[in-house]
Amino acid sequence: MALSILASGCGEAWLVDEEQHEELGEAHDALALFAFNANTTSDATVNTANFNFNISPNRAVMIGTTGIAGASASGDTYLRLFSLDSGTPVEVAAANDGPGGSMSAQIRYTAPPTGWSFQVRAGCDGSSACSGVVAIARNRSLFAYSASNTSYAAANTTDRYVYFSAGETISFGTCSNVLYGARRTGQTYLRLYDRNGVQVATDSAEVQGCSEMPKTTHVAALSDYYLVRAGCVGNLSCSGTVAVYAE
Repeated sequence: MALSILASGCGEAWLVDEEQHEELGEAHDALALFAFNANTTSDATVNTANFNFNISPNRAVMIGTTGIAGASASGDTYLRLFSLDSGTPVEVAAANDGPGGSMSAQIRYTAPPTGWSFQVRAGCDGSSACSGVVAIARNRSLFAYSASNTSYAAANTTDRYVYFSAGETISFGTCSNVLYGARRTGQTYLRLYDRNGVQVATDSAEVQGCSEMPKTTHVAALSDYYLVRAGCVGNLSCSGTVAVYAE
């Protein structure tokens, strides 16, 4: 497939064949969204709403009633994640709160090399009543970079092409409070382009600190590759790990 945007003059622009095939396959995994209404679940151990889904080996995910496109909560939600690969459910993660300490819950988890089949169980804190929508965001790319003199990510950048299906919400950034696996040192600046070279979103750490940073998102109009270009504010130096998710 030919891309209309090339990264000549940039630090890196690459996507190895193995990763390309993996991401194309991942795009066919439905992004899970399910609603629930529960009470007296004793911290999501009984009377839970259960949902089975797959996670590709070594894939990072965010599962929650907060911080993910489509997620919502009323009351104090509680989530537990179980691996089903052994035939007997084995709990591998749980969350009663979100990254910001809210009553909404978000699990952050990376599947093991043998991981595949999982179940999320949704309930409420203690014996309270709650309801919500559990959403799942899947990591599509996680790459580290260090840069300087990028003129707001216009030159000397580190680039990554990532495939998304039409209708998927693309979320990207360097703020760990917002995206699992992300990190930043200094003032990072990211740009997102479609295949025609049209800039569709930017993520800037120029004004806001990480704790106040809203998530940067864009809904994919077409099933295609998008370019994430990573640099720094102005001509400063910065570094970080860019996390890119499909929600």
